[in-house]
Amino acid sequence: MASGRTPKAATTTTTILLEREMEPAVPGGPNRLHLQRAALQYARLDISVKRTIGSHTAHTGCTWLELAPSDPRFLLVARTDRSLSIYDLDDQVEQFNNMRSIRRVAVIAGDLAHEARVTAVQWFPFDTGLFTSSSTDCNLKVWDTASLKAAFVFRLEDQIHTHALSPVATTHALIAAATDASLIRLCDLKSGAPTHSLKGHKGATASLQWSPAHEFLLASGGADGTIRFWDIRKANACIWTTNHSSARVAAHMSHYGSSKVNGLAFTSDGLSLASIGHDQRLQLWSVMSGDNRQVPYAPHFVNRGDATLRLGVTRLGDTARPLLACPSDGGAVLLYELWTGNLAKRLKAHLGRVGCAAFRPVAAASDVQLVTGGVDDPVLLWEPREAAGGGGGPSGLSGPSGPSGSDDADRWSDDGDD
Repeated sequence: MASGRTPKAATTTTTILLEREMEPAVPGGPNRLHLQRAALQYARLDISVKRTIGSHTAHTGCTWLELAPSDPRFLLVARTDRSLSIYDLDDQVEQFNNMRSIRRVAVIAGDLAHEARVTAVQWFPFDTGLFTSSSTDCNLKVWDTASLKAAFVFRLEDQIHTHALSPVATTHALIAAATDASLIRLCDLKSGAPTHSLKGHKGATASLQWSPAHEFLLASGGADGTIRFWDIRKANACIWTTNHSSARVAAHMSHYGSSKVNGLAFTSDGLSLASIGHDQRLQLWSVMSGDNRQVPYAPHFVNRGDATLRLGVTRLGDTARPLLACPSDGGAVLLYELWTGNLAKRLKAHLGRVGCAAFRPVAAASDVQLVTGGVDDPVLLWEPREAAGGGGGPSGLSGPSGPSGSDDADRWSDDGDD
């Protein structure tokens, strides 16, 4: 006899598992399904067949590129002809064969920007109203985005290899400049003048990065092979240097011998620092202790150029398997799994040395994008290829490595990128 009550829906195992996967891994963070989907999107990165970053870039290479921290749709590019360009990654113009060209929204001609090679560009961290550029002409310039004119210029005594602004500073507005001398020069945006210098490296400072977690912590890599951490508030600002715990080399040498450390990148939580040097080694360091985390990154890349390299690191909350993008002299970008060192993918489309790589922060899995800059060819955009068809894209990329054995796995070798 029917009771007249509506039966309560049974809670199935599938429902329980789905609800668990939809819970964020950390409170307020993305859910696990989002992280796994983003990881799959990164595994399918290929040269974009839908979008290109401007046909006008065909005959000029890239010396540095940067996505705006406050609005990552805006891409700032320094070119080998000394020009500075701004692109809106979300604004495209129809071309032929269903290809869309990403619009260049502003440009500063090379003869108006700098008198020598532009070594780095940076956005002001909190809005896109200002950006900076440095050059081997010894000038560090601050630009007004609206007028495309230099608001003021820091004229230093030495060539500038790169520079950096703190992404989290609220009590200072300092730009750190890595110079050809052994000094790191700190320039104050508020006063428009250099303030003081950090001394410690023996020889040129080749790379710089501010911590994304602590506004007074600065990391630098030198031609002397050391990586130094600085608390800019202190009189003796160098608080410690890294040690190469596995190599048993002399104290204060973070890469074998005295090989130049020409690339640095913090993880988004500020607890780890990736570095690359002329010893053909990629390292990951603990920021708290200065110890080498002993991640076995295989040396599939070639790094012999003098210029500073821009390493790319995905935000830790963007994907289940964070990635480290390593540019190489042989025309490839190597994607390593950050924590394991496994080579996840080899992206090959550039014609010569690659100097820059930047991941666009993920707002949704469909937004996965990587931007890379070659010294001898245009800036390239990489997006997930369509899953249908399964074959490799037009650039002949490697597939994910590891025991899963995807359909791309047999199409790449572990040969060096020489």
